[in-house]
Amino acid sequence: MNVNTKSLEAVIYPNGNIKLIIYYNIQKSGWVKRELRKSCFGIDSIDFTSEYINKEVAECYKRFPSEEIDELLTKIRKSLRTSNLQDEDMYYNYRNLDYLNGK
Repeated sequence: MNVNTKSLEAVIYPNGNIKLIIYYNIQKSGWVKRELRKSCFGIDSIDFTSEYINKEVAECYKRFPSEEIDELLTKIRKSLRTSNLQDEDMYYNYRNLDYLNGK
């Protein structure tokens, strides 16, 4: 499952890992080109926090809106709540994602 914001993407794997992908957006006439800046290794959802995202984004951007990071985490939580989580371990990891990010 993939979750996107303007410059960020989270790939959620069935084993509970989440991969962060960071893009740079280039405005073209009538459309936006997304240029890959960084594709991180997948990490356990317990470690996928706003602090982790901030650290990775800081390697690509001098300034980045914290609202977009919050938006990504909110979309991840919403997607996981509406998906059918069959694996109990995966569900536990995603519940921890809520807890660690204060939701």
